[in-house]
Amino acid sequence: RLSTYSMCACVCAYTGDVEVKQSLVPGAGLGLFAARDLEKGDLLGSYPGRIWPSAMWLKWKGFLPQHLLLPLSSRLKEQEDIQTRAREYVWNLDAGFILDPTSITGEIFEG
Repeated sequence: RLSTYSMCACVCAYTGDVEVKQSLVPGAGLGLFAARDLEKGDLLGSYPGRIWPSAMWLKWKGFLPQHLLLPLSSRLKEQEDIQTRAREYVWNLDAGFILDPTSITGEIFEG
């Protein structure tokens, strides 16, 4: 199913090349940082997922047809729960886009 997903570059996964620490972006959680100087042209790897405009993601991520049968407050709570689960994996990209590797229910794809 990778054909339905965009691919986005991340940082190389070789042991010792990267480290996880608090992001320098306020409120962003953890970030991945180069632990050594990287050379121009170094392969960075990939992070599969769908690229969404941020506003569209907030409106539609976690919106399931069965939620239409719920009262509005319950529907919004269900959608918020799914988005909260998905945010553990979502990357905020520049220019108002996000990269989301999760399913419509906010679960990470395992392959």
